[in-house]
Amino acid sequence: MHTAQLNFFVGSHVWVEDPDVAWIEGEILESKDQVITISNESGTKVVSKSANIYPKDPEFP
Repeated sequence: MHTAQLNFFVGSHVWVEDPDVAWIEGEILESKDQVITISNESGTKVVSKSANIYPKDPEFP
């Protein structure tokens, strides 16, 4: 099975998988290859693989 690759851009709002709270909301600060740096709601930086990140739909907060 082949899955589609999502492209993430600086400034995009996303959900990132978190082992403690399931999902956290954040904004992309940097994107290099498959490694994405995100600033979460509390201002903490999170680094994750793109496979663990999903776009946030602005119509459904």
